[in-house]
Amino acid sequence: MCAENVLLVKPLDEKDKNTKLVSFDVIVCATGFSYPTLLAKPGQSYESRKEEIATLTKSVLEGTGDIVVGGGGAVGVEIAGDLLEQIKKPRKVIIVSSTDRLVADLPEIYSKRVLTQLISMGAKVIFNTRVESHSETTVSGETPMSLTLRSGKTLKNVSAYVAGFSRGPNTAFLKDGVGLEDYDGAAPLPSGILDESGRVMVNSYLQSPAYPALFAMGAASNLDEPTLAPMVAAQAITVAANIVGATATTTHKPGPAKAPMYVLTGHHTYGTWIPESIPPGKFLFGMCGFPCNMLCPCFCLAALCGPMDPFMCGWCCGTPDGPGLPNTLMNVKEKNVFATSMGYTGVGKPSVTPVGKMSDMER
Repeated sequence: MCAENVLLVKPLDEKDKNTKLVSFDVIVCATGFSYPTLLAKPGQSYESRKEEIATLTKSVLEGTGDIVVGGGGAVGVEIAGDLLEQIKKPRKVIIVSSTDRLVADLPEIYSKRVLTQLISMGAKVIFNTRVESHSETTVSGETPMSLTLRSGKTLKNVSAYVAGFSRGPNTAFLKDGVGLEDYDGAAPLPSGILDESGRVMVNSYLQSPAYPALFAMGAASNLDEPTLAPMVAAQAITVAANIVGATATTTHKPGPAKAPMYVLTGHHTYGTWIPESIPPGKFLFGMCGFPCNMLCPCFCLAALCGPMDPFMCGWCCGTPDGPGLPNTLMNVKEKNVFATSMGYTGVGKPSVTPVGKMSDMER
């Protein structure tokens, strides 16, 4: 809970009722968004998180019923693809989408590609409705359960329901300062900080016009940029420059990407680049497929000795899709390419790699 120049902090342990007031001159909201299952709940312990994933995994691998994925966006179709790579027929993966096509925020051609791929993998897709009976990821246990859709239809013999959609930004603590007036007379926050979707409305300095002591970035802000690591890193530099400079004078320059750069259906089977999100994408991807990409010494070396799959961009002069993209991403993950370069390590392991200075994407 937040009020003007003071933040009420609660312990992660729900049993600990002690709270603490933290005063501030400037506050940065970089709290991200809420994603059931995919992201740990705020305050969730590592042990609890491991148990949650183990229970879901057991239901997926050992259950006898179908698996329902709620959400037809990029995350939902990726989860569905992952599940289809693991389960065996006659079990089905059923995607329930509230829109009339998958990945509806992308051009329709990619919706058709993703739909065709998922159907070929054995998925069933239900459009223009949503799961009404369950809001959280749920496993059935030994006896399969039933799900009720908003359309009135019932899905029976379900082993697991996976909520694959965003619940919006974690900004509820900024809605008002109700309850903090008793703490040293803390005044409530002014109105007009959040938009209708709960994101912090920011100006070109990534600062709240309604409350100048507040900056926001990433999924917590209403900035029209996808929450990709390079984009968020550039936003962090803008915010830091304006805070250190005492007055907001550094204008944030939006990056080139306006949508996700790729969509996956599983981590081994299929992925497609979105050239429109990567200028000059159409020209670049039209020429860099296999075997033309092997004429580039850098790419050839990365394919022979590094994480790059030769078919990362598909065939030359063809569509930039296929198994090469997910294979490359898995190789990058297994080799910890991004994590190591940014100084991240596994849980409980200290970082031994210095974090390099990240440029503002030359912007």
